[in-house]
Amino acid sequence: MNNDPAPRRILVVEDEPDMARVLQFNLTRQGHEVAHAGRLAAAGEQVANGVFDLILLDLRLPDGSGLDFLRSLDNPPPVIVVSALGDEATVVEALHLGAEDFVAKPFRIRELLARVAGTLRRHAAAVTPAAEADEDRLCDGKILLNLATREVEVDGELVKFT
Repeated sequence: MNNDPAPRRILVVEDEPDMARVLQFNLTRQGHEVAHAGRLAAAGEQVANGVFDLILLDLRLPDGSGLDFLRSLDNPPPVIVVSALGDEATVVEALHLGAEDFVAKPFRIRELLARVAGTLRRHAAAVTPAAEADEDRLCDGKILLNLATREVEVDGELVKFT
């Protein structure tokens, strides 16, 4: 069972139904909230409409490449690629595009769960000190709201209000 005080939201982007069920079942048993998308279009909608703490991403999907999806993400949560495409060039490209980790299929489920836990732990440790140090600033992707100064920035540019 997951020892985190709050469940983490994980998006599983996987088109193989059996693999998706295995991932969902095991992540749920660890205490996580799991959403599933079998296509990149659905994954894009879910990322746009929800907040996820982690994405597990397959690379070969019916409507495109997971690498293209990874490339298109703006300020994504941590991404762990889970794919049968485990050649060095693909792994290196995924990591250069921002993936936190790469797990080649077939994989051992306990190892994957440990990698998920480690990634979530590292990400929480990286985010928490900044959040505690500056409680007056809220950030959602490209938008930064400074409650103390009542200023808004979009893509690093100050928005002027009249």
